[in-house]
Amino acid sequence: MAGSITSKINWIRRVVDVANDPKVKAGLGVYGYNETKIDGFNGMFTNTYALIEKQKNELQDTHNVNAQFVDKRDSIDDKIKKDIRLCNIAFRNNTVLSRLIPGYYTISPYDKWREKGFIFYSGLKGEPEAINILTTYNFTEEVINQRIADIEEADRLHMLRDKESIESVEATLERDEALDRMIDECRKVVGLARLALGDDSPLLSKV
Repeated sequence: MAGSITSKINWIRRVVDVANDPKVKAGLGVYGYNETKIDGFNGMFTNTYALIEKQKNELQDTHNVNAQFVDKRDSIDDKIKKDIRLCNIAFRNNTVLSRLIPGYYTISPYDKWREKGFIFYSGLKGEPEAINILTTYNFTEEVINQRIADIEEADRLHMLRDKESIESVEATLERDEALDRMIDECRKVVGLARLALGDDSPLLSKV
């Protein structure tokens, strides 16, 4: 069935409403689609709608976490680039400490960005002379520790984003499968109702 999710669920809802009309119920019953099957049909609709809402929520969660991750990563990236510039100034006459400074730093791909960030700050932290020099620029070991913590937080959000993305894909597949089953059942119900009441029945005009 072509159309948007909204148009599909609206059509399904109309079929469910029609199927629960007493006259349509009686007609369906002639062909064995009895009260028990109607109850099951209604339950199928409830479950399908719940899966649609679940998929919406999963998609929104993915969007929210991704936004948090991007904001955090970009904020840290700005700080890292400024810290590199500061180190280039502070270590300009020290060839040993200058080796601690990344020669090239880019935000993508993420894994290399994270790795270089950890190596950069861990390297600074492991060199007392570097700490002493940077402290004169108000860049203390506490600042370095905070940068490392910030990268770890970005990493946590990155992993959470991947998890939410997987759950969103799974929820979409689950929703689509449920919709296909529901549409197939709706077509059967409409077909039986037309047999019972006639193709021109006003009761079936909405489906």
